[in-house]
Amino acid sequence: MAMGARARRIKRIRDILPIFDELEEFTGEVYADNLFTSQEGWDASPLWLATPFTHNRDSELREECNWEVLSENLTAKFPETVKELRFGDWGHGWYERIYVRKDDAMALREVQEFVGALSGYGVLDESRVSAAESAALTEYLSHELGGYPGDGEDAYVARVQQHLFDVHSVCSTADVSQDMIIKAKQTVPHPYDRWDYGDGEECYYCTLSPSAKCHTVQQP
Repeated sequence: MAMGARARRIKRIRDILPIFDELEEFTGEVYADNLFTSQEGWDASPLWLATPFTHNRDSELREECNWEVLSENLTAKFPETVKELRFGDWGHGWYERIYVRKDDAMALREVQEFVGALSGYGVLDESRVSAAESAALTEYLSHELGGYPGDGEDAYVARVQQHLFDVHSVCSTADVSQDMIIKAKQTVPHPYDRWDYGDGEECYYCTLSPSAKCHTVQQP
């Protein structure tokens, strides 16, 4: 596209999309006079606008889920005019930011819609976040429950997770405490017949005496 035609197109986009001026100001605030080095080189950088969409090595689960939605709906949809660029960072090791080219009105319109969505609720896909939180909780409980080496581990962890939800409404690792896990281990049926315990010995999983209070399930 000739520079004159591109400049006219950018002006039209600026006139109809409020997000344009906001992103241009934001780009200046983030990088001052030092524009980023794009994959196309320095002379391409004036054509790109920084968006507020970022994530880094230490991003929380919801931020990662939002990033996945943004990547799927922006980077994948507009591969030539939306880019994810990675930068080194002394605090987080690295961070990535999404950039959009000034002359793509459709991409900028979608960026504008996502900015509005995030400023409202802050979560772009609740079902994705719920699934990710459940998977993270399963992994955490699997570790906390001792990593049962038998075939029943997944079923046992699932029973504990369901118990924590039913009794304490636990949906994520942020909701659970060690006290909850200890009590769940003493309540939820769990495998026991893998080892030979002597009289008075404690169960490996719930720490209760197997001859008295230990809840067991038959191994297949």
